[in-house]
Amino acid sequence: MVVKIPPSIPHGAINLSQDPCVLVNAVLRHGDPCEKDYRPLNLPFPYNLQTAQQALEQFEKSIAPVSA
Repeated sequence: MVVKIPPSIPHGAINLSQDPCVLVNAVLRHGDPCEKDYRPLNLPFPYNLQTAQQALEQFEKSIAPVSA
């Protein structure tokens, strides 16, 4: 899967599966580094990994094929 994140959008990645995951962060920028790239940001909202896992499980159930 490829995800393109626009400039100035805070982001992160979480692997909620039991499978290994490889994340490649490729930045296409020409010129000097931007100071904002290296400044820690406050979280825009609190998050809870257990709640995220439960939401993923509910989503997976909702798209599971119905057996006849």
